[in-house]
Amino acid sequence: MGPFGRTHFDPKDYSGAFSNLVLMPDLLDNMDTSSLFILLAGIYIPLNSYVSVNFSGLHFHGSTPPLVPEGTDIKGWEAKLNSVLYPQSTTLEGGALYPLVGSLDKKGILHTAPEMWHPE
Repeated sequence: MGPFGRTHFDPKDYSGAFSNLVLMPDLLDNMDTSSLFILLAGIYIPLNSYVSVNFSGLHFHGSTPPLVPEGTDIKGWEAKLNSVLYPQSTTLEGGALYPLVGSLDKKGILHTAPEMWHPE
């Protein structure tokens, strides 16, 4: 599981927004899917079927792996998909360019200007 399974924090996370964890397990009914914990706040979140959690990765957090009870016959199709969506600091700070349309002279792409989506 890499660092996700250990207690860690994500120093490159953006402080102005949350990360989002989406969990989609396909496990046997008697398996413990896992849990997310956020240490400083003392929060424990069971990661049951189809869970989405917003949290700040700037605080120490971690997870447990799926647990298989002793004597359980593994079928081979079991899977657990975790997706972590990180906030985009470039977007939130106004430094990103978004393609709007192909340019009229067919020499490139016309991008939105920051004023088009972040008016002052």
